[in-house]
Amino acid sequence: MEDPEFDPEADIIDLELYRSGGNCFSESELAVLGDLTDKRVLVTPEGSAEETLSFINLGADVTVLGEDFDVLRSACQELDLAPQMIQGGLASRLPDELEPESFDIVYSPWGSLDGVDEFSDWAVDVATLLKQFGRLIVFDEHPVSFMVKPADGQLTVATSYWGEFVDDDSDGEPDSDPPTTFGWAIGDLVTALGNAGVATLKLEEFEESGRYLSGLELFEEVDDEIRSRLPSALLLVAVKL
Repeated sequence: MEDPEFDPEADIIDLELYRSGGNCFSESELAVLGDLTDKRVLVTPEGSAEETLSFINLGADVTVLGEDFDVLRSACQELDLAPQMIQGGLASRLPDELEPESFDIVYSPWGSLDGVDEFSDWAVDVATLLKQFGRLIVFDEHPVSFMVKPADGQLTVATSYWGEFVDDDSDGEPDSDPPTTFGWAIGDLVTALGNAGVATLKLEEFEESGRYLSGLELFEEVDDEIRSRLPSALLLVAVKL
C-alpha cells in the first residue's frame, strides 16, 4: 500500500498523510528548504497548520507564532506532536518567549503578506529572529493575481498594483486607515527586507500555486491558457547577512 499524497483540493487535513511522515510542500519549496534535520523553524502566522506538520515530519524543531491554534492543536493531539505555539505576530511587540537570532528559518505561509500593514516593521522582526545566514522563505499569492477580474472570458485590470486612494465622500481625505485599498508591490517587500539586512536570493513566480487556489485560479469561466499568462503564486528566499 502506497503512502497517501498531499491533496491540494482536500477540505480538511488528511491526518494519514502526516501520520505516515508526509508533507505538503511542492518540489520547488523542498528544493529551497533543504535538509531540515534539527533546524529551528518559526512558522508565522499559523497558516493552514499543514506547513507546521510538514516541517515536523521533515525533522525540524518547530515554533508557531500566531493567533488561532484550534486547527493545529487538534491535529497535533491526534498525531501526538507538540510544536511550541506562541500567541502573537510580527510587526508588533515580539513575545518574550522568542529569543533574538534563534531561528534557522522563518517561514511565511500562504495568505500572510496581505495581512502585513507595514513591510519595514515586519522585515525588522524577521531579521531580529533569524540567526546570521538564516533564511526567510515566503510562499504566497502573487500580488498581480489580486488585480484582475473576468470579463467576457478575458481578464481585465480591476485594481491598481499599488493600491488605490479611497475618497468616496470627496472631502480630500482617505476614507480609511491605511489610506489605500489593498495593494502591495514585490519591490516594497524586497526593499524592506534589504533595508533590514535580509537579502533576497531567489524569487520564483508560478502560473498555479499547486497547493492553494489563488484569486486568479478561482475564475473558472476564464480559459486556463488566458489565466496562465499571469502569475498566481510566488516563492521568495532571502538570507540574513
